[in-house]
Amino acid sequence: MCDINIQYDLKSGLVFCEEMKFYKLDIPKEKSELDLLHYEIRMLNNILPLMRLSVGDRTIKNACLESFLMHARNLIDFLEDKRNGADDITCADFLNQTGQKIPAINVPLSSGLKNKINKHLSHITRKRLSKKPLWNYDLIAKIINKKLGDFFVQVSDSYFPTKGSRSREDFSILLIK
Repeated sequence: MCDINIQYDLKSGLVFCEEMKFYKLDIPKEKSELDLLHYEIRMLNNILPLMRLSVGDRTIKNACLESFLMHARNLIDFLEDKRNGADDITCADFLNQTGQKIPAINVPLSSGLKNKINKHLSHITRKRLSKKPLWNYDLIAKIINKKLGDFFVQVSDSYFPTKGSRSREDFSILLIK
């Protein structure tokens, strides 16, 4: 687990964390597919410090957990080229430096864990009555970020800057090393 400086104001319920990375708070009028990916990465990584808090309202903790898992699932599906609809964006929609489609990038989380994420997020099941899953947020985020780094090494320079004016470096800075 990383050392982070988190301050929780019990009176206001606000969380302050220097390590949370917020970029380009102005929302660009035009966005590219990479700008949408930037949002998913930013949300996954910025919610991570909040997941480590041991204090706070249970509803807020559950909302943070669901947000983290949703963005994790979106990024896993992106990397592994899993489309649920014709308009879904995946890594295969991008070309590499030689002009070839980027192939699916396996995210080495167990299929059981991926299934557990899907079940926890999208289904009301009896298993949720008896089993409260333990989530290793740091490991999940680390593995996803590593594979996103692998994607960004491959993606063609022609996608930068994005329509939202993001450079390759903006994505690199956002990733957890």
